[in-house]
Amino acid sequence: MELLLRASLSQPVQGAIVFPLPTLRKEAALDEYQQRKTTAKPLPTTKYFRILPISNILPEHILETRSKPSQGFRPYYLNRPYLNDRLLYNYRQCRHTIVTGKPLAGKSRAVLELCHALKEENVEVWFPQRMDFQMEDFHLPDTNAEVILFFDDLEQFLHLENLDLALEMALQRPNLRVVATCRKSELRKVEERLTDLLPNFDVLEIQNLNSEEEDFVERHRARSLRNQMAPAGFGL
Repeated sequence: MELLLRASLSQPVQGAIVFPLPTLRKEAALDEYQQRKTTAKPLPTTKYFRILPISNILPEHILETRSKPSQGFRPYYLNRPYLNDRLLYNYRQCRHTIVTGKPLAGKSRAVLELCHALKEENVEVWFPQRMDFQMEDFHLPDTNAEVILFFDDLEQFLHLENLDLALEMALQRPNLRVVATCRKSELRKVEERLTDLLPNFDVLEIQNLNSEEEDFVERHRARSLRNQMAPAGFGL
């Protein structure tokens, strides 16, 4: 019986297409590769971070309540090369950044625009929780994606006992960039709390608008107000 089975397996079926064995293996490996490529890897989960793919980032994720039009949010944006281009450059160079300025200067909005610029790339945005932790219980999630660890209002994290140790761990990750915002009036507190780590950061200060930039903002603000007042069905 075994001899008959071997003989039948060695004889091709009438009319069948026979592939050499190496070709079959190559096709199987290619199918497996394509399946891995198209299968989305689940996002890491942790109680210390809220994690989103950058392609899913919306204004409310970065700006929270400030993303509402009633709070002054507008869809137009004034790109400032010294700020926006530098943020993107720092990301490409795996450098860490603190964006500082006066309240409502556009610190968080600059980070939102960075996310928009990277939305087609394999990047995750990690939002740390404002909660204390013990180092023996703390870990950074494993991921193959590039990571932006975003501290909005870094000064509000200074009370965390192990903040400097957590940041030190983050700075050692080659695929992770820390991006933080901080009010200018609170920057000194951050410098005093994170003295040893601050040399790793590029501190970008948002400047006051010049006359040309003010004109741009005023024109777009007026246009936005006209569109809001226009009757439904009419675009101005």
